[in-house]
Amino acid sequence: MTYVIDLPLPVQARIEEEARKAGVSAAELLADVVRRNFGMTVDSEEQKQLNAPSIALLNSWLAEAEKPRTAAETEEAEEDMKELMRSLNASRRLTGERLHFPDITEKA
Repeated sequence: MTYVIDLPLPVQARIEEEARKAGVSAAELLADVVRRNFGMTVDSEEQKQLNAPSIALLNSWLAEAEKPRTAAETEEAEEDMKELMRSLNASRRLTGERLHFPDITEKA
């Protein structure tokens, strides 16, 4: 069933903003709000449809992760990981707390 609702522009803008943040269309966001507020559940087929975009995204990430890396990509990923560990250590070093990654030295 389809409903057409005239909403004030500020409400429309808020709906669009929240839908964008959630990564869904405005229609999907509103349908979810109605379902939750009326205590309705979705059947398994509808749930599969709702989950399909998320599953597709996860599958694309898995496919990307399974691709072989070049030596340069591997080196870049390792440096990114070291930089992350340095960042996580930085605030702990300032406060004198135990470092999560004591073997990682600060960048010179």
